[in-house]
Amino acid sequence: MENESIEFLSISGGKEPSEKKEYTQMVRQLFRVPAPDKEFIQVIIRKKKYSVSDISERGIGIRIDSHLGFEYGEILTHCDLQMVNRTSLHNLTGKIIHCSSTEPGNLQYGIQWLDLGSREKKILNEIISQMKSEALKNNDRNITKV
Repeated sequence: MENESIEFLSISGGKEPSEKKEYTQMVRQLFRVPAPDKEFIQVIIRKKKYSVSDISERGIGIRIDSHLGFEYGEILTHCDLQMVNRTSLHNLTGKIIHCSSTEPGNLQYGIQWLDLGSREKKILNEIISQMKSEALKNNDRNITKV
């Protein structure tokens, strides 16, 4: 394999690509950082707590063990994001942008934050930087030197 990464192709407005096959290579701009454990970050949506499985500067992933979750495209208001170190973000608005089945009876949802303020962005950046540093320090990815 020449490339070590998956290539993403741009799809404009759901139309088929032109005869010339002009594709634009897409590259993920923000990477999700996995939460170290299910108690580390939680989100409160409609007064119910959910464990956050991963986080990026623009959103989170959550796993739900029932099919009574959310609908694709649904807007979630008044969400609170709580970290174990007692840092919290309140009154966030998110949108369900992804849903997939993980294990029998479990669903993984992707939530994109809408209209984050500069304070919220700064706090998220600090949290994610701290999580990345901890993961590298603890070698959470099981990287070994050859």
